[in-house]
Amino acid sequence: PSTAVQSGRDGAYLYLAGPDDTAVLRKVRVLFEHEGNSVVEGELKEGDRVVVEGIVRLAPGLPLRVLDD
Repeated sequence: PSTAVQSGRDGAYLYLAGPDDTAVLRKVRVLFEHEGNSVVEGELKEGDRVVVEGIVRLAPGLPLRVLDD
C-alpha cells in the first residue's frame, strides 16, 4: 500500500520486519501509484514483510509486533 512508503530527506523509504521482528529501513524508488498502491523498486525480495501500520514512531532496530493474516 502507498501508506507504507514514506518520504524523507534522502528520498522514499519503507520499513520491513526483519528476521528478528525488528524494523529494517529500505530505500525505494516509487515507479508509479495506482488506487492506493505503490509500485516500487529497491532492495526488496519476494517474501519481505512490509510494515503497513504504526510507521510514524518507527525507527530502524525497534521491535515490532508482527500480526499474521
